[in-house]
Amino acid sequence: MNSALDRRKFEKEGCEIAMKIFENRYIESEEEVEGRRITMSNLRNMLEAAREAKKIGSYDYFKLRAAYIARDADYEDSLHYFVRRLLSEINKRGKTDEERIELAIATLTASIYLFSALKCNFRKIIYWRGGRS
Repeated sequence: MNSALDRRKFEKEGCEIAMKIFENRYIESEEEVEGRRITMSNLRNMLEAAREAKKIGSYDYFKLRAAYIARDADYEDSLHYFVRRLLSEINKRGKTDEERIELAIATLTASIYLFSALKCNFRKIIYWRGGRS
């Protein structure tokens, strides 16, 4: 990444991806069930995987770690959905492995904040766009 401008571009795009993934998803407020639902722990583990992938320069490493984190989730589970959409959006938007890794880091960082806000019932405020909630 060359400049602060590039960083802001990735952060903005990462936020857009996170908002898109979570837009119509129900976030469970009851006790977290590891392996099946999106949890703060899952998101942090994926962020750490993306940072490790950056150090070794391998987007494939990140994809494998993300799939491993979601290994116990069924196709309909929120965690499985999240990982599928995350990888799909990153693959569409990133041109190189370096860009994909930066997008993963930015998206997962935004996802952690967004997930926390949605668990606290701030959906209407976050997704409000001039009369649309």
